[in-house]
Amino acid sequence: MLGLVALAPLALAAQDRPDSAQMARVMELAQPGPEHRRLAALAGTWNVTFTTPMQEMTFTAVAENTITMGGRFLESRVRGAVGGMPFEALTIVGFDRGPAVYTAVGFDASGTFYVTGAGPWDDRVNGANLSGTYDDPATGHAHTYEFEWRVHSTDHYSWAVVFLEGGRRSTVMRGDYRRH
Repeated sequence: MLGLVALAPLALAAQDRPDSAQMARVMELAQPGPEHRRLAALAGTWNVTFTTPMQEMTFTAVAENTITMGGRFLESRVRGAVGGMPFEALTIVGFDRGPAVYTAVGFDASGTFYVTGAGPWDDRVNGANLSGTYDDPATGHAHTYEFEWRVHSTDHYSWAVVFLEGGRRSTVMRGDYRRH
């Protein structure tokens, strides 16, 4: 099914009979670029320390990061334990060359929901803020958030989940990744 969705732009383009310059542009945008090399640099095994400032809790995990789909995406699988209970998460990070934004889709074993975010790279912070929203089914409240992704060095990066509520920024979780 997802493969069909991925082919849809080409099918739509075929209906409009794109010229050779348009087809060349579509093919160019489909190829990994320098932004994808930034993701590839994060492949490997990482020790992760998670902190949840609101609950004042810290736990550790291991992340296995691999590059997939011809160098287009970074797949990060995190496994650990929180208070003796298993913790597992999957995040897929990519770069969409059309709008020039990094993208992330995240899942974890604490629920059946997913979160997404997108945002441009910012050289001033050596990272990106990927914005998204989530409708909480338990409360009916919509949350606006950012994933703050920072690359500190070749052996250290971080992700933070920051809720943007009532004009305030509240960090709900931070993951500090150090190469294994």
